[in-house]
Amino acid sequence: MDPGGRGHGPRTGVVVRPAWATGTETRIEPLVGGGGRSGTLADGGSVTVEAALAMVAVVLVFTACLSGLAVMSTSLRVQDAAREAARLSARGDDDGARSAVDRLAPPGSRLQVSGDGDLLTVQVTAGPLRGLLPDVYGRAIVAREADGVRS
Repeated sequence: MDPGGRGHGPRTGVVVRPAWATGTETRIEPLVGGGGRSGTLADGGSVTVEAALAMVAVVLVFTACLSGLAVMSTSLRVQDAAREAARLSARGDDDGARSAVDRLAPPGSRLQVSGDGDLLTVQVTAGPLRGLLPDVYGRAIVAREADGVRS
């Protein structure tokens, strides 16, 4: 036994576990790597557990990145749909605005048109990844076109 009382004998390729450390009887266990190296006890699968945890972390980071891309893509689509719907609503084409939202925004998007006076506010709201993430909205504000002035 070494003077420190840790239970390690000389580096001969074995580890001696005294009875007080094991709770039962003195055991002799082989060192991993032996052959003159300091070595450690067999890890008993801890490397496998660490690899599994690392894989879970990689999958979570990858999922977060994909979710971020989905939110950005949805945000761009609803902003384009709101801009187009606002342009069409300003001309008085409410059916065209609805069809533009159906065409440009993700499925299940909601259109809301409100206005007071000469300004119209159009908001398109959509839930990225079919509602798994918070709603994303795009808003556009335009001036109503005067009657008979169409380009």
